[in-house]
Amino acid sequence: MAQSDGTDEASSANMIAKLIAYFEDPHSGDSHTLLECSDTVGPGSDPLNLSMNHNPPLDISSAIRSVTAMGTWNFGKMHALPKLFSVPARSEDDSHSTLLTDHDTREEGPEYTEEEEVPSVSFRSKYIHVFPLYQDYCLQEVKEDLQRLNTKTSLSELVSPQYLQGLQSRLSPQQSSPKQSSSSSPDRHLIRVVPCTLWQDLEEVKEAGLLGRLTPGQIRLQECMFELIGSEASYLRSLRVAVDHFCASKALKGTLSQMEHHILFSNIRHVKAASETFLMDLEMRLGESVFMSQLGDIVLEHSPAFRTHYVPYVTNMMYQEALVNRLLQHNRDFVSSLKQLEGEPVCQRQSLKSFLVLPFQRITRIKLILESILKLTEAESESVSYLEKAKEVIHEIVRECNEGVHKMKLIEELVVLEMQLDFGKLKAVPLVVSGRFLVHEGPLSRLTVESGYSTRTYLTRVHLHLFNDLLIISSKKDQHFLVEYHADFPTHVHVAQLKTEALGFPPESFLLRLSQTHTGRPTAMILVAHSRCTVPRLKGGVLSTFPILYWLPKYSIWDYGMPDLISGISVGIMHLPQGMAYALLASLPPVFGLYTSLYPALIYFFFGTSRHISIGTFAVLSIMVGSVTERLAPDIDFLKTNGTNVTEEVDISARDSYRVQVAAATTVLAGLIQVVLGFVKFGFVGTYLSEPLVRAYTTAAAAHAVVAQLKYIFGVSPARFNGPLTLVYTLKDVCLLLPQTHLPTLAVSVVSVVFLIAAKELNSFLSPKLPVPIPVELITIMAATLISNYGHLNRNYTVPVVGEIPSGLSSPRVPDVSLFNEVIGDAFALALVAYAISISLGKTFALKHGYKVDSNQELVALGLSNTVGGFFQCYAVCASMSRSLIQESTGGKTQMAGIASAVIVLVTILKLGPLFQELPKAVLASIVFVNLKGMFKQYSDIITLWRSNKTDLVLWLVTWVSTLLFNLDLGLAASLMFALLTVIFRTQLPTYSLLGNVDGSELYVDMETHREVREIPGITIFRSSATVYFANAELYLEALKEKSGLDISKMIIYKRRQEAKEKRRQKRAERRAKRKAKRERRAEQAAVFSVEEEAKNWRDTSAEKDEQNRAGRENGTVFVKPTTPEGQCRWEYLKGCNPDSASLGWMSERMDGDTTTLGSSTEDTLSRDLERISLGSLGKWSWDIHSIILDLSTANFIDTVAIKTMKNIFQDFSEIDVDVYMAGCQASVVQQLELGHFFSERITKRHLFASVHDAVLFCLDHRGASSFPKYERFTDGDGSTKL
Repeated sequence: MAQSDGTDEASSANMIAKLIAYFEDPHSGDSHTLLECSDTVGPGSDPLNLSMNHNPPLDISSAIRSVTAMGTWNFGKMHALPKLFSVPARSEDDSHSTLLTDHDTREEGPEYTEEEEVPSVSFRSKYIHVFPLYQDYCLQEVKEDLQRLNTKTSLSELVSPQYLQGLQSRLSPQQSSPKQSSSSSPDRHLIRVVPCTLWQDLEEVKEAGLLGRLTPGQIRLQECMFELIGSEASYLRSLRVAVDHFCASKALKGTLSQMEHHILFSNIRHVKAASETFLMDLEMRLGESVFMSQLGDIVLEHSPAFRTHYVPYVTNMMYQEALVNRLLQHNRDFVSSLKQLEGEPVCQRQSLKSFLVLPFQRITRIKLILESILKLTEAESESVSYLEKAKEVIHEIVRECNEGVHKMKLIEELVVLEMQLDFGKLKAVPLVVSGRFLVHEGPLSRLTVESGYSTRTYLTRVHLHLFNDLLIISSKKDQHFLVEYHADFPTHVHVAQLKTEALGFPPESFLLRLSQTHTGRPTAMILVAHSRCTVPRLKGGVLSTFPILYWLPKYSIWDYGMPDLISGISVGIMHLPQGMAYALLASLPPVFGLYTSLYPALIYFFFGTSRHISIGTFAVLSIMVGSVTERLAPDIDFLKTNGTNVTEEVDISARDSYRVQVAAATTVLAGLIQVVLGFVKFGFVGTYLSEPLVRAYTTAAAAHAVVAQLKYIFGVSPARFNGPLTLVYTLKDVCLLLPQTHLPTLAVSVVSVVFLIAAKELNSFLSPKLPVPIPVELITIMAATLISNYGHLNRNYTVPVVGEIPSGLSSPRVPDVSLFNEVIGDAFALALVAYAISISLGKTFALKHGYKVDSNQELVALGLSNTVGGFFQCYAVCASMSRSLIQESTGGKTQMAGIASAVIVLVTILKLGPLFQELPKAVLASIVFVNLKGMFKQYSDIITLWRSNKTDLVLWLVTWVSTLLFNLDLGLAASLMFALLTVIFRTQLPTYSLLGNVDGSELYVDMETHREVREIPGITIFRSSATVYFANAELYLEALKEKSGLDISKMIIYKRRQEAKEKRRQKRAERRAKRKAKRERRAEQAAVFSVEEEAKNWRDTSAEKDEQNRAGRENGTVFVKPTTPEGQCRWEYLKGCNPDSASLGWMSERMDGDTTTLGSSTEDTLSRDLERISLGSLGKWSWDIHSIILDLSTANFIDTVAIKTMKNIFQDFSEIDVDVYMAGCQASVVQQLELGHFFSERITKRHLFASVHDAVLFCLDHRGASSFPKYERFTDGDGSTKL
């Protein structure tokens, strides 16, 4: 549909440059048309269908450009529109429903009469009261869609392609299990209905004992065929309610006019009659034999009736919708009568709309059931052919229904617009004509310049209505458009460039010139597509920056409040142990882990777009932060001094204070990097972190985390190491210190690990039965704190504990900016890793729950969370996988759950923090150790990648090894570099192939992998699997020479040598002619025979022959220069011959240095000998390659080196008279070719083709072909193009 008046015209500025480029170059239009339209529009295609299947342009300027490219389309050929069975009436005040019927064209005529009598079917179904109404029979998803009709969904939406695709994806061919529901007989008396009957539940089946003799597959086939009967019975039952209860109701009919009644029910009586006869034949087939052999023949027999009745009915559904909506708003009697009818038991609380939409639902369901039957039927069965034909016929009926609705929508649009346009004194143009459709409409500004004492410019609003063959310019007044100009499009519409800077015009200005308007005279105007801020655009920008303003006003406490509260409490309980445990990974006091769980979650609440991720501490980021804090604040820098002596005791307070500053500075800088990248729309940077890279990186980071916790688990104090191989050195030092293990600490660690693992396994086992998971970590730290407090583990056994935890919130502090230079590399790595983890989790949950996550806004939200959090002494955060899964699985709907979890953390910091002072650090280390179990499971990726993709496996291993050896920062950099190298490697060494034609089609595939394809004589089609750029341009050229079998360099050298020989032979022939003439004159003058003179002549002749023989033996490679019928000459190359061999020496001598025309005479002995030697001794004779087609459909860009390579290819092959063409170029590639000055007088855009098949047809027509059959396009009845 066309855009409304409120369409943002600012985006049209992006298309002006292309518009100007198009209209400036008159020849470019053909090439653009060829490039953009040939794939989708061919002879006989339907432009109306094209307009329906493609989204409209974003603005009016782009629409002008788009439709101009369709200049060669045949808009006159249109499919016959499905004849409407009924047409709605239109009131003057109703501009949203239209009239389009034969009755409207009559000046006077009789009032509409009743439709013809529908033949009744004397048939009493055996199963019609066994099955419920069809609305209840369908799957629950379809039922919910139908029930939404009572609110906002329109009938026309149910027949849209989107609905059709959704219906096909939701409906499965399995046996339905509808709810038990009550039904009524046609006399409206309530009866009891049993559940849907299965085939195996039939008494006939049980009596015949078939269940014991049939295989499970045969039983499923019979059940599927019986589903066709049962669903048809259910459908017919609903149709009888629609006809006998609603359509035949005198009370309802009394509230409607005859036309309205006819529009409302259309030909539903005919549809019902078709269903009755269809069900009758199905039940007769079942009565003949309870073991049904096939039903496809019955469907085929009734398909003409389906097409006759279903297509007009479905096409009329959009008018049913408009009429029902109008009646519900303006006809109180209709509403009252309808409510009374819908409230009766026979309807079973189903609305009239749900009955009216049933025919389209049914015809789609038949196709799905046929597909299921076909899958279960054995391939050698005789019924397969009937089923396939029946499926195709039903598919065509569904397609015709959709096309009919869409075409009626477009016509409806034209009718509405025709009523809104006011031509005034201008000659009116009828809009509703065959082949015309509205492409786009939208507002622009017309710039007017007034000259006087001072130049003044002002803008006036105009409205452009762009059709495929017409452009109307109007000014809007109220709800109407006053037409000012109209002209044929694109014949009389032109766009020109303006030097806006020199003229002082807005940069989005362009000149629209109409060479001939309605007056027959030309006119021109300057139009401006402003990029200034508008209210809708400002509103959209604010909502995109603050997503909370979009969803919070719509938040329903009754629907979302309780699930979010439960989910938030569950996640908040997890925040407490994880926050304190992961703070140890970051080498910070545990309380700062609680701070990190509080402030960033509050910031993300306002700016985030994901509804389910939990922002806070994460093990990988904690390890990365810990590596920075330990590098810049090692223990050795904070040793206490006793006077002038340095002791081995560490000033823990000073060290931790400085580490907090380092962590805060790193976090703020990482947040600023994320915010800047988000504002410049650099959200795609996360795509460079592929899934194998991220999983390998997190696996290696988990190993770092385990090694970092070993000192707390064993109670030892290893030395601090920095730089590469830190993990190896630390692990070695820990192993050396194992004899000094503190046994009480080890005992606490072992008990905690065993308890956590057992509790988590029990939690997983009971998770299906528990509404929320058991807070294992919280129970562990609470129990450990009580045991440590009352057992005095720190005082009696020197078990390290958390220590003092200050209560209350700390005031914000500005981070130490002087540290930025030292941590910028680590901050950038933190920014990338945090974003990659968060966006991957966010998109996973968004895809599962059906909403969209803005990658750029997520980058901004995460950056602001880190930046603001850094001012409150938090360290880097991202989404946690474990907490996010808990938030989603416990029913969390929005980020209100994050607020609830933040409240839990806030209460703990304010009141409960001091209670955890006696918590052993070994317990927190054990929590970290057990929580990393999921990351260690990622080692199974090695086996998976080994089977699927070796390159990704190498990337996984390189990332894992580099991260282990070079630490987290250098390991990430090395991994990214190697990932980019893999991309370069894949594009630098692509697969080159020659394409062949699939017989009888327009498909061209690799001849090496598809043996059924055949080569096209005289044409070589070459394709690379990657784009051509500087890294593989030379390889592309070499591969083309190798695949085509033509050694260009040798052929060009030999051609030039032969041309030089030809010139020398001509000169010698001239000298011989002169000597011969001289001898003849002497012979006439002297009658005396001179021996000396004859000997001299003999010596001259012998010398010439020897010279010719030597010339023939110079090169063993034979080139033949045949003459084509058109008089053109081209060189042919004999492959398989060594140029240095002398095998053709005797042949060269016989050639006498002259070129020979191959096949010019059948009596030419030399030609026959040459052909015999070439085919027999030299190997394969090179086919006559006269054209090479380069398939560039895989190229998404082309650089200057590749452009130069393409020029060389054109020039080199033209030297040997081989034409080169390009096919499948994208518009961006063509634009880059233009900017690179690729096109010239010799290489024009006529060498470009939209598809390989178009290029092949051109080559065959241009150079001729004897063995390749030509296919002519024709359009059959359904509009599809065939050969």
